Amino acid sequence: MTVPPAWKGGFATSNPAFAYPNPDLTSLPLLGNMDNIGKLQRQQSVQWPEFSWLTHQEDPDSRCFQMFAPDISRLGYTDEGRVFSIICPQQGVVFPEYVVLNVEVTVTGQRGWVDEPKKDFAGDMTVEGTIWFSEAEDPHFLVDLAWDHFKNEISPVSLGQGERDQGQNS
Repeated sequence: MTVPPAWKGGFATSNPAFAYPNPDLTSLPLLGNMDNIGKLQRQQSVQWPEFSWLTHQEDPDSRCFQMFAPDISRLGYTDEGRVFSIICPQQGVVFPEYVVLNVEVTVTGQRGWVDEPKKDFAGDMTVEGTIWFSEAEDPHFLVDLAWDHFKNEISPVSLGQGERDQGQNS
């Protein structure tokens, strides 16, 4: 792989705890994902982002994994290799005449490093998952009835918006 010009590197080796096979990034603060956008100098794709979460918070055996489509996420970082932003996916599925299902993973905090010549990176992030439904373009009349019922009976807060748990992916 040819490394694009201006690569300096060094951040990945700035702390021995960052080294593979078990990089420990806890010495870095979890930064807001949009707080340092002005520092970004480089980006690269994340080929197969995989997210995990506990379906029962106190049960480590309840961990679920979900892999998203390839090449849908991006790392934003400096010429030295410090990660300051991770862009994650939004996907949707259309059920014609019924509903559109949308899923978004919003990064709320992140930390990490990239080593371009070695094709390595390590990162931690906190995320908020959001799932929502939208009306189809030409919904079936039964969907219209259900939609009217739910939009009048259920507020976004009662659906759990604003009270979501944050998880960590590493």
